[in-house]
Amino acid sequence: MEALEKTELNILSEISRISNSTIDLTEKLRRIVEAVVRGTGKDGASVFLLDRSGKTVTLVAALGLNQESVGKLSFPLGMGIAGWVAEQKVPLALEEPYSDPRFQYVPESGIEKFKSLVAAPIMDEDRCLGVIFVLSLSAWQATSSELTLVTTTANQISAVIKSAHLIQNIQDRLSELATIYEIGMALTSTLDLEQLLSLIAKNSAQSLRAQGC
Repeated sequence: MEALEKTELNILSEISRISNSTIDLTEKLRRIVEAVVRGTGKDGASVFLLDRSGKTVTLVAALGLNQESVGKLSFPLGMGIAGWVAEQKVPLALEEPYSDPRFQYVPESGIEKFKSLVAAPIMDEDRCLGVIFVLSLSAWQATSSELTLVTTTANQISAVIKSAHLIQNIQDRLSELATIYEIGMALTSTLDLEQLLSLIAKNSAQSLRAQGC
C-alpha cells in the first residue's frame, strides 16, 4: 500500500470513528480537523459551514488558526477562498494564496503564518454544505493525489454532517410528538383553560428554541 493510500485510509477510519460517537456536531468537526492534521502531517486545518440561507460560510472548527475566530469568521458566498470554493463547488490548491485575487486577509484569523493551502467543498450531491482547508507552514505545491485526498475527506465530512442533521431532526420530531401527547393528556384531565394555555405556550417556546428561531 502506497503512503498516500495509507494516509487516506487512516484519516477516513478516524472520521468514521468520530462520526459514530455520541458527541455533538461541533465537537465532531473539531476532532475531525485534528485527525486531518495528524493524518496529512500538515500544520493546520479548518472547516467552514454554509448557513441556512446559503449566503454565508462561517468558520466552525479550526486547528492552527486563532480559536477566537471560530464562530465569528465569515465570508459571503463567492468572497474569500472559502466563499469562492463554496460557490464554485470545486477544490483549490494554492502554493502562494496571498497573491491570489480571491484571497481576503483577516488579521484576527491567524492565517498569516501559513504559506500554502488546499481547500475542498463539502458536498451533498450538488449542494455545498461547507469547505475544508488543509494548511501548511512551509511552501506546499499539492499534487493531484493530495488534492484528491482532501476532496475524499470532504466527502466523508459531508456524511458526518448529514448524519448529525438527521439525528437532530429525529430528536426535534420526537420532542414535537411528546408535546402533542402532553397537551392531549392535559385536554383529557383538566378543564382549566388558563393552565392549558400556559402548557401550550411553554411547549411552543421550547419548540421554537429547538428550531433555532
